[in-house]
Amino acid sequence: MTEAFVVGVQLRDDPIGVAADGSGSADLAELIRAAESAGVDYIGLDDALLGPGDGVPRATAGETLAYLARRTSRIALVPGVAAHYVEPFHAAKQVATLDFVSEGRAGVLVQAERIAAADLLVPAASDLDEPGLRAQAAEFTHVLRQLWDSWEDDATVRDVATGQYVDSSRVHSIAHEGRYFRVRGPLITPRPPQGQPPVFARAESKAAARELWSGPSETTAPDVILVDELDTEAILAEYPTGAATRLIVVLAGEDAPGLAARIDAWRATPGIAGVEIRTDTAGLRALLAGGLKPVWAGDVERTTLAGRLGLPRRPSRFASAQ
Repeated sequence: MTEAFVVGVQLRDDPIGVAADGSGSADLAELIRAAESAGVDYIGLDDALLGPGDGVPRATAGETLAYLARRTSRIALVPGVAAHYVEPFHAAKQVATLDFVSEGRAGVLVQAERIAAADLLVPAASDLDEPGLRAQAAEFTHVLRQLWDSWEDDATVRDVATGQYVDSSRVHSIAHEGRYFRVRGPLITPRPPQGQPPVFARAESKAAARELWSGPSETTAPDVILVDELDTEAILAEYPTGAATRLIVVLAGEDAPGLAARIDAWRATPGIAGVEIRTDTAGLRALLAGGLKPVWAGDVERTTLAGRLGLPRRPSRFASAQ
């Protein structure tokens, strides 16, 4: 069986389709459906808090992708969440809801970043350096998974005859007390279809990538590490054989023929689970019009994002403890 190889698109620094008044949403939906037809595996959006800071009101990435979930059928949806500014409880609820709405196509990019404009909006946020932001994001990831696990898979009974909706013995409090977050569970949303939707994280250097895959526990490590193309060879030299995390190479968008050759090269590279094209909506339109479709188009089965990445479905930690 061929190892999973995915092609994603990260739309960055482009306000089309994410304005709070809904302007451009129909155009964005049409574009994402075209990308889906071309065989793109997932679409990602950064957290609006980390946007241009131009004062334009925007929907969150999760809200925009929830809108797209009901207008697509196969493409996976990966909203960014700024761990420095967002509460993990709210993020876990939003991603779980997106997973239900999309029928198992949700993931989440936990962003260990801060910008001055967002600091002004959230003055209570701690003043953290880059190592502190990465540690905070790791704890954020751990809490997300705890919250998704707080409902066991069979906790919702939905017994019409007795009027019982939930088996409360299968819903658990998490009572998390950490360095950066204090969170009480359980989540108010049942366990998502994927159990734990895949968690993505960016590595800005070889050292950051190493820190991500060799964190203090598997519950803090992301499922997918996004690495810059220029750093990938050095990262692969240290990437442990059989690691549970997947490496996806980030490519800057360019003309379709040049990008196609780079995608093919990484597809043939052992240890690489896919590529992510970083562009804007105009760039994506140009790539689709430029003939990139045959490079990655194929039989894109309707499956979960975890399934496309070759990730196993994790049981709830509470169920395994019984």
